[in-house]
Amino acid sequence: MDDGFEAIDGCIVLRSLASSRRSALEHLKSSDDETGVEAAINEIHLEDFVSVETPFVELVQLGNDFGFALGKRLVDQGIVGPFRVIIAASPAGADSRRDSCTVRFHRVRSNQSWLSNDLENYREEAIGVMDF
Repeated sequence: MDDGFEAIDGCIVLRSLASSRRSALEHLKSSDDETGVEAAINEIHLEDFVSVETPFVELVQLGNDFGFALGKRLVDQGIVGPFRVIIAASPAGADSRRDSCTVRFHRVRSNQSWLSNDLENYREEAIGVMDF
């Protein structure tokens, strides 16, 4: 987050992720789904930054804290929104050897949605949503 944000073809992306996700940015040129592209580019797997020994509850709290800080940074920098920050957490299980917590964000657009309106449809992970 320290590198700030960058506007690319109508999308807001974390500057630190933009260069490593050029293929998604290229897809944007042929897509009418800016929300989906933003959500794909602005995806951070917090489990990659903590010890494998970190308890699931702490990982989820870290996700909530990071998500709030991310949303606040978008607002504080005066970037035109509104924005949705999505936190998705799932404990280790049959599909994964370790706990995971992903934080992503996208601009809220009236004609596009990345997340299902019914959060109960997400059975394999806990979903948190913050709008800024």
